[in-house]
Amino acid sequence: MHLPNSDRPLSNPDDDKYGFVELSSRLAGPIVHATTGEGLVVGIEGQWGVGKTTLLEFLHHTLRHTKIEGLRTITLAPWLQGDRVGLSTELLAKLSEALDAESKETQEKAKQKEFRKAIGRYAILAGRGSAAVLDVAGDLLPGGNIAKKATELATDALESVIGGGTLLELKAAIRKRISESGLRFVVVIDDLDRLEPSQAAEVVRVVRSVADFPRVVYVLSYDRDVLAHALEQSLGVKDGARYLQKVVQLSLPMPAFEPFDLRLQLREGLLSLYDEFEGGSPNNVVQEDLERAIDSAGAFLNTPREVTLVTNAVRFAWHASRLDTYYPDVCRVQIYKIVRRDLYDWLEEYLGIRSILVTNAGRLSTAERSRFGTKLYEVLPDDDTSSNSLYTLTGIVPGLSRNENAEKRVFGGSYAREVNAMIDRKRLGSPIHSRAYFAFAIPKTVMSDRDWNAFLEAAGSDSNELERLILYYAETQRPVGGSWLRHILDRMDDSAIERMNSAQLKGLLLAFANVMDDILHFGRPWIPFVGSDDQRAASIAWAIVRRLRSADPEDASVVLSEALENGRAINWLVGEFIRTELFARGEAGDGRHSSHDPALANDEIDRARSTLGIRIEEVVSGGNVLDLPKPSRFLWGWRDLKGEEAVRAWVSAIIQDDLGFVRLLSELRGAVFSDREYRILKADSVSAFMSFEKAAERIRTLVGVEDTAISQPARELQDAIELARSF
Repeated sequence: MHLPNSDRPLSNPDDDKYGFVELSSRLAGPIVHATTGEGLVVGIEGQWGVGKTTLLEFLHHTLRHTKIEGLRTITLAPWLQGDRVGLSTELLAKLSEALDAESKETQEKAKQKEFRKAIGRYAILAGRGSAAVLDVAGDLLPGGNIAKKATELATDALESVIGGGTLLELKAAIRKRISESGLRFVVVIDDLDRLEPSQAAEVVRVVRSVADFPRVVYVLSYDRDVLAHALEQSLGVKDGARYLQKVVQLSLPMPAFEPFDLRLQLREGLLSLYDEFEGGSPNNVVQEDLERAIDSAGAFLNTPREVTLVTNAVRFAWHASRLDTYYPDVCRVQIYKIVRRDLYDWLEEYLGIRSILVTNAGRLSTAERSRFGTKLYEVLPDDDTSSNSLYTLTGIVPGLSRNENAEKRVFGGSYAREVNAMIDRKRLGSPIHSRAYFAFAIPKTVMSDRDWNAFLEAAGSDSNELERLILYYAETQRPVGGSWLRHILDRMDDSAIERMNSAQLKGLLLAFANVMDDILHFGRPWIPFVGSDDQRAASIAWAIVRRLRSADPEDASVVLSEALENGRAINWLVGEFIRTELFARGEAGDGRHSSHDPALANDEIDRARSTLGIRIEEVVSGGNVLDLPKPSRFLWGWRDLKGEEAVRAWVSAIIQDDLGFVRLLSELRGAVFSDREYRILKADSVSAFMSFEKAAERIRTLVGVEDTAISQPARELQDAIELARSF
C-alpha cells in the first residue's frame, strides 16, 4: 500500500489504457510483410514519456504470438553495450544463433561451424575498423574516399589475426546465408535518444551499414529532435534530421492522444489513490473540487509518463502532508509541479509572501507587488476562461484580479469569511496551510492547527491553562516580529468566533478580563494601522458578547457580569473594554464616534456603569492608579463612566507634587509614526484633566530644577509638546 509507480513500460496487454495494444497490432502486419524484402528501417518517433517503449513491448508481444513461419524477433539494448563492437557482436550472434537453429540436421556440422566463424570475423572487422569503413557504398558517411582506404588497411591488419575473407566478402556471405535460410527478422532497438551522442551515431551506423541485410526490419524508437541533435554533435553534420532520413526509410510519429484521455486516466488514478489512503470515495464537495483541478490543471498534460509522475507526486505529497492540506488542491499543485513548473514556482513564492501579509507579519513594497503582477501575466497570459488564464485560480488563490496596473493584480483584499473558509478546509489559499503544499510543513510565521486546537480546547475546559497560554503567547515572539498572541487575536474574526462553542466563548471572555492588564505590563507597542493587543482583545470580547446574546441572552448577561465584577484586569475593563461599548453608543470622547451598533441595552450599560464605578473607587482609594499599566487609559475610562469632576479632583491632588505632575503628564503622551515612533503631548490630551496652558508653563519651570528625576522628564515633556505642533 502507498507504493509509487515505477514508471516502467507496460508489458501486459491487459494493463493498456491508451490503445497501444491495438496500435501495435495494426503495425505488426506491415512490419512482418516488410521482412520479405531487402530490409527496412522503421522509426517510432515521439517525445520522452509518450509511451514508445510500451508500444514496442506490445509490438514484440504481438510478433511473438503471430504464427508466421520463419519469423524471429530480436531485441537489443544499445545503452547496455557501451560501444559498436558489443552491439555488432550481439546482433550478429543472435542472427547466427537463429540461423543455426533453423539448419537441417543433415547439414554438415563443418559448414555450420565455418559460418559461425565467418559471423565472428565480420563482427570484429565491422566493430573495430575505422568508423568510416561502415559506409560500404562510400556515399552515406562523411569522408567516404578515406573510408575505402581505411577499410583496406583495417582489413589487412586484422586478417593476419582472424584470417579468411575481406569485410565485403564476409558481408556478402552473410546476406546469402540469410536469403537462403527462409528466416525473417524484426530487430527492435529502443531509446536511441538515451545514448551519448557518439553512441547514438554508432547505433545508426551499425543499422545502416554493418547489418543492412535482406529480410531484416529494424524498428527504432527515439525522440526525433534529441537524436537529430546528437547526430549533429557526433558527426559534425549541419542537419541531423536530414541525415536521419537517409537511415530511416519509414518514420511513424506516435499518434496524439484522444482529447481528455490523459485527464481521464489521471482522474482514475487520483480517485484510486484517495480510496487507498482514506478507505473510501470522496464526498461530493471533494469530488467536485477534484474534477475542477483535473479539468483545469490537467489540460497541460502531454504524455502518459506525466500522468504517472503526477500520481507518484500526489501519493508522496498526500502521505506527507494530509493532516495540513486538502486533497484536490494537493493534486492541482502536483500537476503544476510536473507540467507547469513556472506556475508552481510563482504560486509558492506568492502564497508564501501573502501568508506573511495576511497575518500582519510584514509589508511589501510597490515594486515587489508590481514584480509579482508582471510575472503573473507571464505564466497565465490568456484573457479568457482557459486553463492558461487567471480564471483557473478563481476561488483557490485569493487576491488576484485582471488589471492593467501590475501592482493591483496581486495581493488584493479578501473577505474575512473567505479567508477563514480556506483555513477551515486547509485550502491552498489558506495563509495557515499554504506552505504545507510546497514544503510539507506549515509556515513558521503561523500557528499550527495542533497548537490552535489546543488553545481552543483550553478555552472551553481549563481556565488556568488558557490564561497561561495567553500570557505565554504574549511574551513569545514570532520569527517575523510581533507576538504569537497578536497572531491568535488576528485569527479571531467574526467567522472564527461563529465556529466556537459556548464554553470556548465564555472562557475567552473571562480570560481576557483576568490577564489583559498583565499583557499591558509587557509594554507591547501600538502597531500602525493595526492597533494594540488590548484594543484587539476588546473588539473580540464584544463580538463574543454578541454571539452569546444571540444564543442565550440571559446566559450572556451572567458571564458579562462575572467579567465586570471579578475580572482582575481592571485597567483593561475600564480603559478599553467598557469604553469600546461607550464609543459605540456615542457616550465616550466627544460623542461623535457612535457606531449605532451597541452590544448592550440601556439597562445593561447602566448596570455595567454601576459595577465598574464601585471598582474604580476601590482602585482610587487604594492610591495605586499611577501604578496601573498605562494608567491614562484608566483615566479616560473613568472620565467617560463617572464624568470629569471626580477625575479632575483626583488629578488636582496628584499634581500638587512635582514628581506626580511630570509622571502623570508623561502617561498622557500619545504616539505617532513617521520615519519612526514619536511621543507627543497634545493639548486636548491634557485639557480634559487640567489647564493645558498652566501645565505647559509649569513644565518650562521644572526643566531648570536640580532634581533630575523631575527636570529630565520635564524636558521630554517640553519636546513632546513641541513635536505635537508638527503632527
